[in-house]
Amino acid sequence: MKKDLMLMATLTLLMCGCVSPPSAPVEPDLSPSRSGKISGDYSYSAYDNRGTKVVEGTMRIRLEDSARISGSWEFRSVTDSPTGEVGPQKGSGTLVGDVHLSLVGINLNPNYADNNVVLFGTFDGSTILGNWQFVGFPGVLNQGTFRAVRAVN
Repeated sequence: MKKDLMLMATLTLLMCGCVSPPSAPVEPDLSPSRSGKISGDYSYSAYDNRGTKVVEGTMRIRLEDSARISGSWEFRSVTDSPTGEVGPQKGSGTLVGDVHLSLVGINLNPNYADNNVVLFGTFDGSTILGNWQFVGFPGVLNQGTFRAVRAVN
């Protein structure tokens, strides 16, 4: 049930134009083992739309099944963004998301109806690159890019 609600919410946000998928071209990886390698601890950095680092921290991602991920995050502000609020990607929390081939979608605030930060990116085996969006009821309130690099264990 919860999985269906998450999927419906994501599709609704995409269809209404409130949230956009990453704009970078994605090379599809047809290897079924690609998404299985996503589990791990990641060093996270978020940048505003001018390229200024605004948030950094760590994410722990766990693959639940072939397509669902869950985990936790702990981020802190690095600087005040001159281009606006970064939303609730400060502090700590849980995350949920989906992975399909090399595409990754993550909600950093799964228990909120608005005031969300969502990540859309591509996974290349050790790094997730993409876009973050701070989304509220009016739509996208701010956005930028992010980079999450898996720690070597």
